[in-house]
Amino acid sequence: MRLSKLVAIAAITLLLTTQFSSSLKAEETPLDPNAKPQTEGAPTSEADGKYTGPAKISYYLSDENFIIMKVDGLKLGEVTGFSFNGTNITEAINQFEKDGLVEITSRDDGFNLTIKVSNDQIPGQHKLGVIYGDNELTATLDSEKLTTEASSLDGRAFGYLRVYGKVTEYVYGCYWGSCWQNARYATVDFWVWDGYWAYQGATTTDGYGNFDVYINGVCGTVYVEADKNGKWGKASSSVWSCGRSRTYVKVNPAIW
Repeated sequence: MRLSKLVAIAAITLLLTTQFSSSLKAEETPLDPNAKPQTEGAPTSEADGKYTGPAKISYYLSDENFIIMKVDGLKLGEVTGFSFNGTNITEAINQFEKDGLVEITSRDDGFNLTIKVSNDQIPGQHKLGVIYGDNELTATLDSEKLTTEASSLDGRAFGYLRVYGKVTEYVYGCYWGSCWQNARYATVDFWVWDGYWAYQGATTTDGYGNFDVYINGVCGTVYVEADKNGKWGKASSSVWSCGRSRTYVKVNPAIW
């Protein structure tokens, strides 16, 4: 498929989904993906919960059926270009990003590249690559495989996870009423099991102790830690599958 045709398809897809995407994101609590854990970290994980294995590429689908290329073990600053079926398309990717047809999100242990083209519009198998120095990391994008994984609900496609809940804190020395109250403006850290405990970032609870975040690109057991003024609590919730729609997980940590 020619790059010019990809641009045309992406433009149409983006136009049709703009209103839908905006409405989905309207109620999100900001999640800082580059935050550092404030507390002990996920169980049996490295201190910062980051991926430390060899560089790898995984593919997912977003709610909008867009293709997400998730790169682990290779930072965006190390990347010098991109390839498509053996052809260097660095200039095209740079232009697509300026036009809003490609979105690149940096992480401490890698980055996500979202191609805002429907998976159905790129049938067959294609080899996408990341160029860094004299090296190239490639992985085959299989349209049918992604579609099959999405329909089988095995958690490897449409990895778009909503995690919400309320943090409560214990008040020491209380004499009247309840000794538990909403943890206003507490820090909440998030990990998701994706073959390893991957740290996703942090947010802050609102004035009622609530939080509500969306995590893109992964789907698995969720581990949450909350911290406020030195008091700390944790909670977790299993996620058995992720399908075409968002997966909703409620976690209510209590801090002492």
